[in-house]
Amino acid sequence: MSFHLHNRPAFLKRSYSQLRSMSSIVFVLAIGIQSVAAAQTAEEAWAKLRGAERKVTGVYQLPERDPKLPNVFIYGDSISIHYTPTVREVLAGKANVYRFYGNGNHSGRFIPAMTKMHTAMRDENVEGHWDFKWDVIHLNVGIHDLKYVRNKQMNPPAQYEKNLRAIFDFLEKTEPDTKIIFASTTPLPPGGVSYCKPGDSAVYNEVVKKVLKDYPKVILNDLYALTKPNPDWYRKPADVHFGKEGCHKQGEQVATRILEALNYRKSQTANETAKP
Repeated sequence: MSFHLHNRPAFLKRSYSQLRSMSSIVFVLAIGIQSVAAAQTAEEAWAKLRGAERKVTGVYQLPERDPKLPNVFIYGDSISIHYTPTVREVLAGKANVYRFYGNGNHSGRFIPAMTKMHTAMRDENVEGHWDFKWDVIHLNVGIHDLKYVRNKQMNPPAQYEKNLRAIFDFLEKTEPDTKIIFASTTPLPPGGVSYCKPGDSAVYNEVVKKVLKDYPKVILNDLYALTKPNPDWYRKPADVHFGKEGCHKQGEQVATRILEALNYRKSQTANETAKP
């Protein structure tokens, strides 16, 4: 014999209705708790990009953004990691200076790395997400392109040129109003390094000059020319990295070029505003 709800005693009907109501409330609460738990702050999203094994401290730390100041982004390898503190020091109170969350490595990694970063940090579901655009992007890729891994060059000059063109096309599309500064690759140390060939920095910088003829809006920051006359800047005779003085001098020039680009943008905006 079937036992339908309408045949059940009144107290069972009430119990059944109450149970359904309670189940609905529990479900809604569970969804709410899950949403709160899933919410992510910008700092957490940034830490996730860096990876749990790498603490987001020092040079990788997100700056305290002043909405009144322009926003600057630095991308590059370990050379840029070492001069970033000086850039921030010089531009303190003049710009919010952000830096890529890791080592930028070779040119082939720029587009996927920037895409990944912007997808994470511009996500509207992230609390404190990046809702601003870059006023200036200062970037360099080169040393990791010219190095040899297992007797094979990472990106030979022809591939490096192809990658640079892809980078500038990408930035024209994704950051059309941003001033782009490209830093030349610093010279290799006089003592040489086992994974690079002497003179390759100059070869790769010639590729940069060739490419930039087709991208006249991109500014060249010639760190190669700044560094070449100063062999005493190197940390060690056979090390591509620089000591305190070299990093400081490079950082000062980077900051100067960024300020020049910001002032140019400011004058452009003023001229546009003044037009009838």
